[in-house]
Amino acid sequence: MAKTEITAIRGKDKFLLFRLLSDAEKDIAAKLALQTVHEWKYERDSNSKPSKDGAVNATGGLTVELEIEAIASNDPVNNMLFESVLMDEKLEVWEVNMASYKEDTDDYEMLYARGNLNEWSDPNDVEDLAEISTTMSIDGRPVKGRAKLTDEQKLIIESLYGFRKPGEKVTAEDGEIPSAGA
Repeated sequence: MAKTEITAIRGKDKFLLFRLLSDAEKDIAAKLALQTVHEWKYERDSNSKPSKDGAVNATGGLTVELEIEAIASNDPVNNMLFESVLMDEKLEVWEVNMASYKEDTDDYEMLYARGNLNEWSDPNDVEDLAEISTTMSIDGRPVKGRAKLTDEQKLIIESLYGFRKPGEKVTAEDGEIPSAGA
């Protein structure tokens, strides 16, 4: 048996992409900007029944949740996620492991799931950045796989903004408003 090199998994290499399930035919998944933490939780209820030979355990169904935290922003995905809570819309989510890239197949290891956000918290501390937190209840079990990212998705994951040539002018249509004197 060949030895496999074991490497640590870094949280900073994993990003979440989201899409409304109802938009699957027209939109690609997009990254929530300024993600800080996400945590998958897998839980199964267990009941213990005593017997003369010792306890016998019976387990219930698997429950999966995804807890998400991010710095609040005017990011369209942030707004879409908030609206999905209000409108009770089903979401798709992909966890992309950027460290798992395979050059020969040009793809990444991913975890895919569907579910609903069931809460939204947006505290606004006077001395801190506003941070959102939410929990997604997952339908069934997440599915592991490999998939490619579009060039646009790669760029957005790798950087908060894309490359801009120094000779390009910025307009409000670009999503940014030039500062006074620019």
